Amino acid sequence: MSSPYNWRLTDNLRGESRTNRKLVALPPMGVIVSQLKHCTVCRSNLDQHHMLYRIYCCKSEPCLSALVPCKFKLKTLTCERTKQSHLYQHDQHFAASAPDQRPQLSLAMKAAIRELVEKDVKPARIRNELVDSFTLSTGAVPALKQIQNFVYNYRRSTMKNTDIVEDMEEIAAESQLSNDLPDTTLFTIGYPLDEDGAPELGDGSDDDPLVIGITTQFLLKAAAWDPDVFVVHMDATFKLVTYAYPVIVCGISDAARQFHLMAFFITSQRTAVQYSHALRSLMDIYKVVVGRPFLVRYCVGDAEDAQINGVEQNLAAPCASAPSKPELHYLMCFFHVVENMKKRVSSLSNNSKYLVYRQIYEMHYARDATEFATIQERADALWRAVPELRRLQTTFNRPGLQVVSASGGVYGRRLSSQKRTTPWSSSTK
Repeated sequence: MSSPYNWRLTDNLRGESRTNRKLVALPPMGVIVSQLKHCTVCRSNLDQHHMLYRIYCCKSEPCLSALVPCKFKLKTLTCERTKQSHLYQHDQHFAASAPDQRPQLSLAMKAAIRELVEKDVKPARIRNELVDSFTLSTGAVPALKQIQNFVYNYRRSTMKNTDIVEDMEEIAAESQLSNDLPDTTLFTIGYPLDEDGAPELGDGSDDDPLVIGITTQFLLKAAAWDPDVFVVHMDATFKLVTYAYPVIVCGISDAARQFHLMAFFITSQRTAVQYSHALRSLMDIYKVVVGRPFLVRYCVGDAEDAQINGVEQNLAAPCASAPSKPELHYLMCFFHVVENMKKRVSSLSNNSKYLVYRQIYEMHYARDATEFATIQERADALWRAVPELRRLQTTFNRPGLQVVSASGGVYGRRLSSQKRTTPWSSSTK
């Protein structure tokens, strides 16, 4: 039996949120058919999964008030496994030919909105700005919904400002490494690909975390140095993206104290899994671009256990591509040394605090290993002489201490890659 509808494919949408946005943008509709069927959206359906089959009819006011019934129908096929949707249309929607009586956005208004959006002004405030700037009467002011749609579309399409997974997957698919990609053009890393070669990003939950990295070939090639002459820096920040996702910044600093960015990763959480995955992705892409493994002798970070564990699992542990890695020294940023010491001396007297900070800064600015050892011995003697500093002296001198002086020398005992904590270290980060 032939179908009474003449279906025409209009959209192929990847992701449930993108399909919902498409349906919301259409005139009101009602569901007349909804059932599960054998999936025909996927190219191969070996596991015999299903798709949601739906047919919608028109429920918009212009069509309902017309003398001639609207023949418009919409069919959606949504795969339950991949959430990919195919949209089919039958006949023409009556509302599409009806004149739109709403106030429209002029070219000048759109230009003004773009400037305000780039300043992160909210749609409601933008609407008020349009009234003042263009002296609009009450009936000539565009609806807030119109302005919101324009703002959100401009943010997603032009500014690439979106936290929707499907939009990020589309951006990642358009920015992958290829043989003809210029050295200074960015590309994305750190995510798996499906059977069609499309990126598969996590949704940001604990069970399916999100990790996506951004770098260029130039940044990776600029880091192709001997591991004895640079220090790897790794830190997380929250102020590089609009939606405040954690951003792991990876780079190196040279003997001239110049920082060179290698890559940064947008993540949904800050656990050892994300840190380890980011470092592994960076090491893999470095070997592809540069042609040799990324070897590290010194790494500067903070006191976060997740970061330390991620570094140990990748930079310190031997692998097939680099079975003889140099011994890794995990160094703590001097800021974090002072910050953690501040917590430990908060209950001490002012004289004891002064004594602690003075010795730490003198060790930090030691010119060579001999001067550092002399200052450390003097600090040990002074701290042992004060009863309330004896426990602090024991903590500061336990195995694993690693200090980078302001002059760039590394003094103290080496950090074993088998240890899971690093009590105290410092550097000129």
